Amino acid sequence: MKKIILSIVLALATTVCTAQSVNDVISQFKGVKGATCLNLDKTMIKLMGQGKGNMRLPEKMQLDAVVNGIDSVKILTLEDCNASIKKKFANKNINWDKYGYESVVTSKEDGENVEIFGKKDGDVFKEIVIRVVSEDDDNVLLQVFGKIDPKMLNNNK
Repeated sequence: MKKIILSIVLALATTVCTAQSVNDVISQFKGVKGATCLNLDKTMIKLMGQGKGNMRLPEKMQLDAVVNGIDSVKILTLEDCNASIKKKFANKNINWDKYGYESVVTSKEDGENVEIFGKKDGDVFKEIVIRVVSEDDDNVLLQVFGKIDPKMLNNNK
């Protein structure tokens, strides 16, 4: 019985000790061959929003309202990385609770796992992290900073 309890404690300790923050994961993978990491500030985001004529958004969602609430975005993509790097990313344990994130959406279907976590400041999110891991090589980590109204995420203006 003692061996079982000790094994469980060691397994949990290993999991907790290897859990990382979102920034740790980005730092670990951004320099890997085939990885792309973009940091977009508010100016760049606004410039992207100027081409909104070609963007399709849900009826109730106003691009200006979304863009105005965003201060910066970090995007990590592993599309051009080898399979072992993608597998490491897929198995990477981020300690969401320790760093103050709450689960917003989790979806697992058609070989694609999407997780959305957020950090709230009152009634708005000050940070949103979207993690996509799929069998089709779409491995992305997106970190958005700003003041994002949860209603904008639900298309309920």
